[in-house]
Amino acid sequence: MKFWIVIISILAPLLPQATNADRLAEPERAIGLILETSETLCASAPISGEQEELRLSGKAQAELKGLLKKLAGLGIEGATEYEKKSYNGVLQKDLAQLILVSSECKMDVWNDLQEKLVLPLEKSNSANNTESIKSNQEALIKDQNPTILTLHAISLKNYWESEEPYVVATLKNTSSVSAKNIEVTFWKETDSEIKSDDIIYSKYHIKNLIIRAGEEHDFPIAPISKYVNIINPSSDPSSLIDFRTGSSKNAKEDLRAKLCGDLNRLSYCNFKTVSRATFVVMKYNSIFRDQIEKATGFSNIFLAGEIQKRKL
Repeated sequence: MKFWIVIISILAPLLPQATNADRLAEPERAIGLILETSETLCASAPISGEQEELRLSGKAQAELKGLLKKLAGLGIEGATEYEKKSYNGVLQKDLAQLILVSSECKMDVWNDLQEKLVLPLEKSNSANNTESIKSNQEALIKDQNPTILTLHAISLKNYWESEEPYVVATLKNTSSVSAKNIEVTFWKETDSEIKSDDIIYSKYHIKNLIIRAGEEHDFPIAPISKYVNIINPSSDPSSLIDFRTGSSKNAKEDLRAKLCGDLNRLSYCNFKTVSRATFVVMKYNSIFRDQIEKATGFSNIFLAGEIQKRKL
């Protein structure tokens, strides 16, 4: 008997055991699984039925059932409870209603599921530990879903309220979450703002502006005559021939084709340009309540002198 006790004592440390690190990792794995399911559920409109009897579609029900099974496999007790038929129906109905009315589907669904399925594990823990886990959970989803606005294009656009074209900046939300309370300003120098106080400017530069994931918004800067007078006072508005929002390998060739036309019919085409910079400052909030400020810019290309052409 002593012999077997000795053998068991030696082998015990080598047998698989649930360590504290394993238990702490369970909520983190669960969060990742819930995030994946949230993305899948919100990628389409997985609901059916009338307003009074909303329910998840068959595909969405399968996604939710698969999530609950995986979470139960991790030992998440909240998921085990919701696997029961009586609770599962309540969970489905709540989710269907949330998806219908939510403007931030993925974030709201993620919050709802992790509150119901993961956080019940922490009821026996101290308030500080629960708050710490919730903080870590939010940090994880924030890290996986950065809020990014980019300067997508600069162009000339016509508005019926203006007799001349407007220089317009188009911003695009290239992230998977909305950007809120967006404010965009344009500058010749760090202390010289370019702004046109008219109906067009105020119509598009609005308070509490939201650009949702994948969407764009135009920000009129100024009528072309006023804009050129600020950026390059010695030039005529007609000499503003191009905008560049980034490095382009074919920028010179594209501009040459624009100004010279069919190069196959010319033996010679030459022109000179000058460039002036416009700085852009973007301020906005993420759905996670972060305040974000970033600066970028673009180049204004002016034609300097006449275009010299010689036909074949």
